[in-house]
Amino acid sequence: MKKNLWSIVILLCSSVLLPAAERPNVVFILADDLGYGDVKAFGGKKSKVPTPHFDRLCRDGIKFTNAHVTDSVCVPSRTSIMTGRYAFRFGKGEQGGPWGFIGLRFPTSQHTVGKMFRKG
Repeated sequence: MKKNLWSIVILLCSSVLLPAAERPNVVFILADDLGYGDVKAFGGKKSKVPTPHFDRLCRDGIKFTNAHVTDSVCVPSRTSIMTGRYAFRFGKGEQGGPWGFIGLRFPTSQHTVGKMFRKG
């Protein structure tokens, strides 16, 4: 019985003494009209613009190279990435903005990736 009690005490104390896990740093970069060979980090050997910091981020971090967009224009695609939902599910099919798609808005109550990161 004493052995079990000491095991529980040690277990509880060790959880208090151990440092908390650090929150990860996440850098999400979404670039419009960026070709696969436009930067050296993705194998662009003829890249004319040096991107040493971006190359280092890619080398030291995780690089996702197989992604697909949900829409052919940027605003609905970004909305889908932020919310995890198809942009048409927000019921904003009407024309807005100078090109007809900039007016897309979603409710502030909508769950987003940013809100999930803040919760931790």
